[in-house]
Amino acid sequence: MNRATLSIYIHIPFCVHKCPYCSFNSFSFESVLRANGTSAQQDPHDLERAYTEAIIAELEYFANNSAWSRQEVQSIFFGGGTPSIFSASSIELILRAIEQNFQLATNNEITIEANPGTLIEELSLEKLLTFKAMGINRISLGVQSFSEEKLKKLGRIHSAKDARDAILCCKKAGFTNINLDLIFGIQGERLEQWEADITHAVALEPKHISIYGLTIEAGTEFFKRSLAKEKIAANDALVAKMYGLAQVSLRENNFAQYEISNYSKEGFQCKHNLRYWSRDNYLGVGAGAHSFSNETIWQGSKLRKTIPKNTAWGQRWTNHSNPLTYINKINQSATAIKQLETLDKNQAKLEFFLVNLRTKKGICLANYKKLFKSSMLEDQHFAIQKLLSNNLIQQFDNNLALTDKGFLFADSVLEEFANGVA
Repeated sequence: MNRATLSIYIHIPFCVHKCPYCSFNSFSFESVLRANGTSAQQDPHDLERAYTEAIIAELEYFANNSAWSRQEVQSIFFGGGTPSIFSASSIELILRAIEQNFQLATNNEITIEANPGTLIEELSLEKLLTFKAMGINRISLGVQSFSEEKLKKLGRIHSAKDARDAILCCKKAGFTNINLDLIFGIQGERLEQWEADITHAVALEPKHISIYGLTIEAGTEFFKRSLAKEKIAANDALVAKMYGLAQVSLRENNFAQYEISNYSKEGFQCKHNLRYWSRDNYLGVGAGAHSFSNETIWQGSKLRKTIPKNTAWGQRWTNHSNPLTYINKINQSATAIKQLETLDKNQAKLEFFLVNLRTKKGICLANYKKLFKSSMLEDQHFAIQKLLSNNLIQQFDNNLALTDKGFLFADSVLEEFANGVA
């Protein structure tokens, strides 16, 4: 855990179309304007401009009022929504604001998420070249599948051809660090369809592939349909086979698994996500964005300009999720925090288990002892013995990590450790 560095996440909550499985904080421009009635800006470009100005104001507030301005920024991640639907000029204004207000590492990783369905309308070669020129060096494409049948069921706006064209376009623009997101486990999906998705993805030679089992999240269209007794997801046995197939197939193609859902070529792990899983500081800016500090950065509703020696167990906070509410809050007070939580020791332990268990290297026992001043082997003796005997975790060197089987039952493993927290 490095207390001297920072990552910045920029949430752009706008997208062309809300996918039925998506539980992220995202909206179409039209839905935001329509929900607010006649008082909202009627031009989506005006809404983009107002949102960009709010992002910059929030960045400047943190830079001017906290010790974080002196911490080196290791990674920047534009997520959403579909952040690539913003104009290149808006993205550049945000990047320049970060450069002007924070210290950037020389090997900074800067990622932007993109939807292949916006290739023609929004994500042109010219725009990609502009992204590359302004310093963005990693693209994450929400491909999800190369099957037209699956794409239709998932409510995606792009075709398999769009996905392939988008990847080739990114390469033509000079991007070498490309991630592809894939989803598996929708009702009616066959094992051979999933195998074909992996084969197609590997053939396009990305440096990183993320795989996600379909989950039915509250508030989504799929959730509403599931309440009406519609079968949305594949059965657990098939999902387990799909996950196992991906583990083997990607490993055979030299993609190393380093987290539950993430695989990369050597040297291309996502630096930004690794920081989440290491309890490093990250600042989330934008509507609904989450932040975490492993130090006590807030005192009441005020930011600290210096970090006290007794840093307790960390703090996390979340911004208001509605984009217009976010803009108004920033305009009023330069912050838009809806909820702030200062962790106690037990909460910090649970978070430590949660983030570290996601990774292939797992929990470093020395880090646990350094942070909590006790031995995890003693604190969690019963849970560890049970999980070892069930082949859900393994011990190597000075680490406890999930087995291949354990990755399938990660929630159950976490629950065992949670039961052992005093």
